Amino acid sequence: MAELLLRLANWLQPEKVALLSNVDPIYVEYIKAGCNKAIVSANWKSNETKMFVIDRDAVNRSVAIDSAYPSIDSILSTDETVIVITDIYGTNKSLWNELLELGTSIIIFDLYHIGIILCKKNRYKIKYNLNL
Repeated sequence: MAELLLRLANWLQPEKVALLSNVDPIYVEYIKAGCNKAIVSANWKSNETKMFVIDRDAVNRSVAIDSAYPSIDSILSTDETVIVITDIYGTNKSLWNELLELGTSIIIFDLYHIGIILCKKNRYKIKYNLNL
């Protein structure tokens, strides 16, 4: 997971990364290694935030998303936003399913334990299952 976050941060080069739950501190180090300019915080309420990481303890939407954004639609409608969710078939299953239903211009990667949602305004919704 940490190496995946490093590569995503390196590709996206986000200025702000929101940690919407109790995330392992090593993940923060990997995100910063991927993007030196990234400021990682748990309290971003800005449209400038381009990367969201939701870890295992985010059991429902109100805990994870509403604390950071007034509307989940504002996250999914922002171009070039990345949402990374762990344990998508466990504790975060309801949040994962809700995100899949709401977005219309999103690219979804289901890595079985980890879910990645890329928001792209000029793309159709598509889902890739990479269950290894």
